[in-house]
Amino acid sequence: MHVGHTDGPVSLALPQALTLLLGASCAAASAGRWRHPCVGRDGAALASCFGWNATDATDALHAAFGSGAASLTIDNVNGQPWLVRPLHLANVSGLRIALATGVTILAKQDEFHGLDDCLLRLTNVSDVVVSGEPGSSLRMRRDDYAVPSRGSCPSCRPYRKAEWRMGIWLDASAANIRLENLHVTDSGGDGLFVYGAKNVTVQDCVFERHYRQGMSIISADGLLVERTVFALTNGTAPSAGIDIEPDYASNQLKNIEL
Repeated sequence: MHVGHTDGPVSLALPQALTLLLGASCAAASAGRWRHPCVGRDGAALASCFGWNATDATDALHAAFGSGAASLTIDNVNGQPWLVRPLHLANVSGLRIALATGVTILAKQDEFHGLDDCLLRLTNVSDVVVSGEPGSSLRMRRDDYAVPSRGSCPSCRPYRKAEWRMGIWLDASAANIRLENLHVTDSGGDGLFVYGAKNVTVQDCVFERHYRQGMSIISADGLLVERTVFALTNGTAPSAGIDIEPDYASNQLKNIEL
């Protein structure tokens, strides 16, 4: 394409194919229509598409959480567990996460050395559902954290004693959360820790073998727990199934139904 000297307006004639491509790209960008390749037109995605890794699936799940999917299935990959470091679901709204039948999200060995490292922490999220299909679970390694030792891994670093390695942590910035049909087990703290979340529903879940509590409610405005089991809590005081324990005068306990 050659442009000579002219005193008038310059007209650049682009090839038709390039013009169409640029036009389509600009239109899609302006309309916010870009989709991650793993997310279908219906907003559904399989977590394994984001880079399944048999030895550490943390990055794949974080990529899936932030992909813009509306419905995410953590799928069963040949019966193998999803081995993870602490998971953080943040800055997301309108997401439904489902653990497929038989799927285990399992804390990776020799990780979670931070005193409040949690299996799944929800921060600044709204309208989120986390559900499980039969045989699925969220599982930590309670016996590794229960005493300041290496637990079942002689070659691992020793763990410092702590009681805040929660299974699921709902932060104060979480709202409109539903936990359904989940089996959460073997945390180094509480199975479920509610720290100021609003409008939380917990239905048909099992929380068992947690080190401190099955569930702690520090502060909540709108919490419904029904048809849910808290069992075999043991390790450090107070070892309750459910403990309602505000920390500060600013914490509020409103509209709570068990």
